[in-house]
Amino acid sequence: MEKDIKAQVEYYLKLPYTMTVQYQAEQGGYYIAGFLELPDLTMTGSTREEAIRELLLEAPEWFELCIKSGYKIPLPSQPSTYSGRINFRMPKHLHRAVAVIAAREGVSINQYLLSAVAQAAGAEEKQDGDTSRRGKIEQKRKSLATHVREARAEYPKGRTKKGSVNDLRKDLS
Repeated sequence: MEKDIKAQVEYYLKLPYTMTVQYQAEQGGYYIAGFLELPDLTMTGSTREEAIRELLLEAPEWFELCIKSGYKIPLPSQPSTYSGRINFRMPKHLHRAVAVIAAREGVSINQYLLSAVAQAAGAEEKQDGDTSRRGKIEQKRKSLATHVREARAEYPKGRTKKGSVNDLRKDLS
């Protein structure tokens, strides 16, 4: 029986789970490492490396406990093929603000949004030593934040539009 459990643990350890590491600023700052598919298996550390090391040390015991307890262990996500295309909607005033910023910076809306998404996804943390690109992305992020604030000022909370929740509430009263 024990041999069977060890074989199952080895099986799960070899699967390609998606590891994540996030920084938490609370309590002096620390890192949390885990697997997307295994939300109950997380470990912390004062550095990224420490959190990952703790996670990898804990994983065999965690899998063994789950197997012995009869807990159904999720399998890794199947690798997806991504086309590189994504469609999403945004309010018209935000679309306008993004178009203005992109034009001001001499790039397409697509390129501007790509830079903003890359910054948000942490792509600027690549260890390529290209600090000038990181600086440009940070400038674009700050510029977008400024224009979003300006757009919000144009459309204060009390302003209503045809078909808005405020209009519906007025019609009901």
